Amino acid sequence: MKVESPKWFADKIEIKKGSTVVVLDDDKVSHEVWKEKFKGYEKEIEVKRFTDVMEAINYLNTMGDKEKEKVFLLTAYKFKGQDINGIVVIEKTNMYDKHILVTSQYISDMKNFNEKVRTFNKMYLSDMPLLVV
Repeated sequence: MKVESPKWFADKIEIKKGSTVVVLDDDKVSHEVWKEKFKGYEKEIEVKRFTDVMEAINYLNTMGDKEKEKVFLLTAYKFKGQDINGIVVIEKTNMYDKHILVTSQYISDMKNFNEKVRTFNKMYLSDMPLLVV
């Protein structure tokens, strides 16, 4: 029997060709995993990497609407020494439709956002299917 995944669970990363992927994480190991995951797709997508939350928010919020339509956000939940989390990043950048929150933590406030915020467990990042369509 096949069970449908909850709406908040991201079971794959699906990115359109010509998109810009914004990776926001303060963990260097995670950035290396992302770098490896996107290897070979350099001609189809552009990847921008950020460790500073406000820098990423400013980057996303200074884009025009047409430019932002081509962006996909992959964000961590917690950031060391930064008083903001990934859910707030999604809210502040209005990236509800094109994001995945990648975390290994239980998120107590997730119940308020589970219809809007899609999430994936960071432990399985290297196994998550990537589709560039």
